[in-house]
Amino acid sequence: MSGEEAIVLDDEIGKVRKACRAIKVVATVLLVVFAIILLLFVGLLAFGMIDPRSSVPFGGLLYAGFLGLDIIAILYCVMKIFAEAEKGRPFERSQVLRLRVISVLLVLFALIELVFGIDFYGGIVIAGYEIGVAGGDVSPTPTSFVNIGALFFAVAIYCVSFIFRYGSLLQEMSDDTV
Repeated sequence: MSGEEAIVLDDEIGKVRKACRAIKVVATVLLVVFAIILLLFVGLLAFGMIDPRSSVPFGGLLYAGFLGLDIIAILYCVMKIFAEAEKGRPFERSQVLRLRVISVLLVLFALIELVFGIDFYGGIVIAGYEIGVAGGDVSPTPTSFVNIGALFFAVAIYCVSFIFRYGSLLQEMSDDTV
């Protein structure tokens, strides 16, 4: 590789690292904001269960809590993936594990929606506004659904983890030969 090609390559790597840093920051901000909102929302739902005027079912509290924790775990994994990539280590074995964890969390997301998504509605009235959680379509007959989008992305991310695994093996071979 000529000196000019190496300079161009270093410049491109620098741009990719900046993009990884930006994505890591966005994922971190989303993680913190979502965690705060989840705590407030679950707290309001729990408070609503105490208030006799509200209609918060326990399933609604579990649904919001489990789904929120699942999303927080996904955001945490995304943040860690881009933090490692920013450091110049995109093809580590830990990255493969994180991608596979995300795929499992997406399957869990679909399962949570399937189990807790059976029709229910619960809410609490605060200052004249009802804040609540609803599952399903709140129809007279119980229904449930499977989130095909989450399952599709789970399979896609799991498949991408094999590409990262291949990259990590190539990286290990390269490190061993140098």
